Amino acid sequence: FNLEFTAFDKSISLSLSPNFDLFHPDAQLTVFNADGSPQTVEKVVPHEYFVFKGHANNKEHQWARILLRKDLEHTTPIFEGAFTVDSDIYHIKTAPNYHLTKRSDDPVSMNQQSKMIIYRDSDQFMVEDQEDFGLLEKRHGKKDDIMCAMEELAYNRRMTGSHAAPTASNTSSNAFSNLWEKRDIDVFSAVAVPSSSPSAVTQGCPTARKIAYMGAAADCSYVLSYGSVRYAKLQMINDWNVASAVYEKTFNVSLGLIYLQISVPECPAKPKSSIAWNQGCSNYYSINDRLSDFSLWRGTKGDDGAALWHLMTKCATGVKVGIAWLSQLCETQVSQQIEDDGSYEWVSGTGVSSITRDEWKVVAHEVGHGFGAIHDCTSRMCPCKGECGCCPLSDTVCSAGDTYLMNPTSNVSTNDFSPCSVSDICNTFPNIGYCLKCKTGGSFSLCGNGILEPGEECDSGLTDSDCCYARTCKLKPNAICDDYSNQCCLNCTIAPKETICRPAVSECDTTEYCTGESSQCPVDLFDPDGSDCANGTMKCASGICTSRDQQCMARGLRQNISEQCSFQKDSCLISCTDPKDPRNCLMLSGMFLDGTECGLAGFCQKGTCVG
Repeated sequence: FNLEFTAFDKSISLSLSPNFDLFHPDAQLTVFNADGSPQTVEKVVPHEYFVFKGHANNKEHQWARILLRKDLEHTTPIFEGAFTVDSDIYHIKTAPNYHLTKRSDDPVSMNQQSKMIIYRDSDQFMVEDQEDFGLLEKRHGKKDDIMCAMEELAYNRRMTGSHAAPTASNTSSNAFSNLWEKRDIDVFSAVAVPSSSPSAVTQGCPTARKIAYMGAAADCSYVLSYGSVRYAKLQMINDWNVASAVYEKTFNVSLGLIYLQISVPECPAKPKSSIAWNQGCSNYYSINDRLSDFSLWRGTKGDDGAALWHLMTKCATGVKVGIAWLSQLCETQVSQQIEDDGSYEWVSGTGVSSITRDEWKVVAHEVGHGFGAIHDCTSRMCPCKGECGCCPLSDTVCSAGDTYLMNPTSNVSTNDFSPCSVSDICNTFPNIGYCLKCKTGGSFSLCGNGILEPGEECDSGLTDSDCCYARTCKLKPNAICDDYSNQCCLNCTIAPKETICRPAVSECDTTEYCTGESSQCPVDLFDPDGSDCANGTMKCASGICTSRDQQCMARGLRQNISEQCSFQKDSCLISCTDPKDPRNCLMLSGMFLDGTECGLAGFCQKGTCVG
């Protein structure tokens, strides 16, 4: 359906369809009491939620994500979400949610009857550039202040060889209200090519759509802020629906939900140790503590089908509104790490985001860390000598200009990942993205999404092609196939035999050719695992020319890691030689690629050496 309205003297038309991929077929909602005991457990029924995806103004590159608070039978539906027009992001919030989450210097709606508020990223300005605005604080601090995010934890410092960073305990929380601080630099960063490449390298990211099903939890402070379990749940669904749009267009990965774990709107007087993260805000319980306790809790759930778990809370800690462990995608176990003061913290595939005006961006940012992205370099980190511990814009330009989604602060002007972040994530993905799911026939076919699905003759997206009617997904008269939907279709008829339909993308890949009898390209085939490549210096594994040393180097180039751990050759968990002490091994998250050699003539399969 089309959702049409006027904003900023522009006519906006959103072409929308249900986002059936947002929920796992067996998605589950659990509402739990203050003591952690389940109050209700029920299966999520997708059609009960009016969650939509689509495009703005009939342009496929302008995405739209909308959640309806009321169904379309009402004359004035209430909806929220985000969409893009001319590279600008438009945000729509219900009036109560806007006033709950707005910054102190954001305008107040003068129309008390307004049900919804719309604003654009381009409407934002830097307070430090607007001295006449009458505000005392600036939204950024000094150069040293922002270092806390990346070097605060001893675990990260050990993995990067960094020194202790200055604390921000004596800084104003208002002066840093936009800072997304996290433990973000460790050995798990990955680059198979220099991360400062001026253009994104997407090799390694999936060529067919994958879905990262996540568990999302809300503590009592979050539910209390939004007023009820229902409203907290809708806000979380909206966050994931919008954040998924960025991952889909960048990495060909959807963010879905398999578990919703939501507290009742009541905080316990004394938190239960097994669910210690469910407590109110306190000066004695930081967002770091909440992440650690949440990670321990996540570890008790084992391999539950969630690629990551994420906690929503009201409780930021000063400057820190979000935090996550790096490159822990698909990590279901929990490990213990010691801090400088002798205390312990728990690490797993987890992150925490707190309530902010653009909450979905914080979620997308922190999930990005789980996927392997570090922070982009800012002017306050540049210039620097040697490794800056951040993603530069290019080989010659250090600062990314506060532009991209992985900027350490939230004043980003786009919804894009930087080229460096894209390269990092795509090069990390083959080793840690093994638990993501393919889109299966269990999902509903959706005419107009540009993907040929069961029951459709063609699918040309939002507009008719020469061969296909976009509205019905039916072929036009005399058309045998559709060039848009079928790789072996040429001018609405089957392409000749020996037409290349899928070029080889690596030395270990094979080129596929049309058969001349079908509009479908043959199955994607690779050279057998263990085949020689790179002039005999490496072997094929899952269609990639690689080696154990090469995978270690790709995962730890910033830390000068260059080879596997020689006494762990029978393991398929990534273990690499410590460049500072060759007698030690560094255990990285993830697994060697399926098909990588291991032991004596064995091959890795899902983290185990077989054969």
